[in-house]
Amino acid sequence: MKKILVTGGAGFIGSHLCKKLIEDGNDVLCIDNYFTGTKKNISDLFSNPYFEMVRHDICFPLYVEVDEIFNLACPASPIHYQHDPVQTTKTSVHGAINMLGLAKRIDVKILQASTSEVYGDLKNTLKMKNTGGTLIQLAHVAVMMKVRDVLRLFFLTIIVSMI
Repeated sequence: MKKILVTGGAGFIGSHLCKKLIEDGNDVLCIDNYFTGTKKNISDLFSNPYFEMVRHDICFPLYVEVDEIFNLACPASPIHYQHDPVQTTKTSVHGAINMLGLAKRIDVKILQASTSEVYGDLKNTLKMKNTGGTLIQLAHVAVMMKVRDVLRLFFLTIIVSMI
């Protein structure tokens, strides 16, 4: 049985991942600060002996022993990440740094996932700019575009250092 850390585990995707990992016979440590995730998404897991929930903001280091990490912590909806772009950036960047540090410290695999805007089609975003898109429209996606660039840099740097 593996002990698996799921950050953003109370979010829509994270909660489903927690359930699937438990179904597959794993012990799950769910981390979420409830910025966008909800207890309702994981309420059916609270009584499961293979599920543990910790309210924690991954902008701050986390010291746990696990076998794998799934880092899903990121406000995914434009409504949420536009509401507080500074917190979104901190969660995505500082959170990724902290999870990478944890993965390196305990020598485990990490999977990084984020909102689709991080992986989105940059050509379509730039096309909006070239066809009269307003600065406000660009500002709405700018946070996630920069987060994407920073995450690519961090994860590529870690991968290269491991080779």
